[in-house]
Amino acid sequence: MSNEETLQLGAVSPKPVTDDDLKNALKSVALESPSYVYTSPEWMEPGTDRCYYVHHARGDEGMLACGCMVGVALHSLGVPLAALKEWEACSASAVLMEFFPNASDEVRAAYTTAQIRQDRGLPWGVAIRGLDL
Repeated sequence: MSNEETLQLGAVSPKPVTDDDLKNALKSVALESPSYVYTSPEWMEPGTDRCYYVHHARGDEGMLACGCMVGVALHSLGVPLAALKEWEACSASAVLMEFFPNASDEVRAAYTTAQIRQDRGLPWGVAIRGLDL
């Protein structure tokens, strides 16, 4: 798929999104906080190192905020937090297939690799290193 071809966002938004938009969103998030090491709030699932696309406030699951790098990037492209929350425990590739079904295999692979690296405790700037973004 060429960079000029647009991707569909499904029912979320009529705004066309390209592979370049997806790449730039992930890269921007990582470069804005390159030394940030993601950890989930302890109250969301005590005793695990699970990553979340969306965080909720302590004691209030209605107060939502972006969570991991992929969640921040996709929300910046218009995916509502409530919609992302429904995809917890799913891979970045699966989430992209839902909200941006025409995203290239290359973009899905980059998001998946970045997510895996983040979940292993690498800083966001390192998590995207070497990816075609």
